[in-house]
Amino acid sequence: MQKKLIIFDRDNTLNLDETGYIHDKSKCKLFDDVYDFFSSIDTFINVCVVTNQSGIGRGYFTESDFLNICAFMNNNLVEKEIFLDAIYCCPHHTNAKIKEFRGECNCRKPGIGMIKKAEKDLDINLNESIIIGDKITDLKAGFDSGITTRYLISEDLNKYSSNHLVTKTYKSLWDCSKHHLSITD
Repeated sequence: MQKKLIIFDRDNTLNLDETGYIHDKSKCKLFDDVYDFFSSIDTFINVCVVTNQSGIGRGYFTESDFLNICAFMNNNLVEKEIFLDAIYCCPHHTNAKIKEFRGECNCRKPGIGMIKKAEKDLDINLNESIIIGDKITDLKAGFDSGITTRYLISEDLNKYSSNHLVTKTYKSLWDCSKHHLSITD
C-alpha cells in the first residue's frame, strides 16, 4: 500500500523568510506552529519539502549554504522527533548568473519535476497527497501533478477563495492542522 504524502514549500511556509533568499542559518527561524502541526499528523505519512531556490543559480548563495540550512532545519525538527523523508530543491532560473542553472526546467514550481521525483522516490499516491505552500505557484504544481488537496498559507483568507488551485486558505499551519482532521485518516 502506498503511503500518503504531505508536500511543503519551505520559505514562508515552514520558516520565516524576510529577505527572499535565506541562506544563513543564524537567520533561519522555523515558525512555532511547525512543531504543533507535525505533532498532529500520523507518523505513517511521508513528509517532504519542495523548494525553489533560485538564489543558488543567481549566485546569491551556494549549494553548500542551502545544504547547511537544510541540516540546521532537520536538526531542529529531529530534536522534536519530527522527520522529513526528503527535501527537493530547484536551483534554476532563466536569469541565473551561474550557467549550469540558467534556463527553463520542469522542476521549478509551478513545474512538476520535484513532485514527480518525490512520487517515484517515496512510492506515494499523489491523489491522496496534500501540498501546502504560501504561493499560488506551489499549488499550481500540486494541481498539475494530480494532487487534489492544496492548502495555501496566507494572512488574506479571502483573496484566493475562488481560485480553483486553492482547496482552502489558512492563516497558519496550526490552523490548517486544526481544521483538516483527515490528514491523519
